[in-house]
Amino acid sequence: QQPPLAAPKAGPAQAPPPPAPAPPIVLMKARGEEGRGGGGASAAPGEGPQQAPSTEREGPRPTQPVYQLHSRGLAPPAALDPAQAQARLAAPEKMKTSIKLVDEQMNWCDSALEFLLEQTDVLVVGALGLQGTGKSTVMSLLAGNQPEEDPRSFVFRPQPPELRERGGAQTGGIDLFITQERVLFLDTQPILSPAHLDHLINNDRKLPPEFALPHAYVETQSLQIAAFLFTVCHVVLLVQDWFTDLGLYRFLQTAEMVKPPTPSPSHDSSGAGPEEPSEYYPHLVFVQTRAPPECFSPRRLGQMQRVLGRLMAHSRLKYRG
Repeated sequence: QQPPLAAPKAGPAQAPPPPAPAPPIVLMKARGEEGRGGGGASAAPGEGPQQAPSTEREGPRPTQPVYQLHSRGLAPPAALDPAQAQARLAAPEKMKTSIKLVDEQMNWCDSALEFLLEQTDVLVVGALGLQGTGKSTVMSLLAGNQPEEDPRSFVFRPQPPELRERGGAQTGGIDLFITQERVLFLDTQPILSPAHLDHLINNDRKLPPEFALPHAYVETQSLQIAAFLFTVCHVVLLVQDWFTDLGLYRFLQTAEMVKPPTPSPSHDSSGAGPEEPSEYYPHLVFVQTRAPPECFSPRRLGQMQRVLGRLMAHSRLKYRG
């Protein structure tokens, strides 16, 4: 009976394969924490055997952020000394102000590309709202500014008093700000803005040939911005300064209809649940600025929630907490 016992003893020799899946999990965790410095793969050049399981685990995403950094004229990991490798792990330079992602003509701006990496461990927060509702102020406070600071030092420049008196709009296009925690804030120009419409009419700006009237161009531009936020954002803030504008909810319904279908990310395909994999809808948060004291009473808050529930009853946006 000893030969059968000797065969199970050979089993422990095969014990190393079960711990093999553990290194990819550790690498993924380290990459999430060190992703700000360009990826955890360059932190340990000698750990080549551990990179192969990571590639197999992330088959649908073969491109790693570290390759994006190597394309900027940097030496390969094998040519870096320990001091240089440690410098590569440092956090990126902190942004002090927002930069333009999309200009007023809906064109992409190259100045934002150097801050964008092929990473998925980010949170994207966008803001929508009418003109003068305080979108830039709300986004600046979320990005780290304090109310007692000078508004001119906010990461998203709010509307100055002289511009407010003229009825102008401060933000044009889409502005981007990235925090050290990899939170991307997108501040947008006001939707259905009368200031932009007035600028088109009074400055005799040439419209694209597919638009015959300026107001149709402004509305289409607003729908494009809203559909873009519904596609790329995890959370969209709908900022209002009073409750409520029915035209704004009709606009949301239209933007939801024109939103392009978005395939779910490969790493979320296993936990997609009942939601269709080809459709993605962000969380919608209603923000009311300049709210009077009576809006904070439980009775008024319940009324507002019931009204919003009826207005958004047929929407697929995730507006419920």
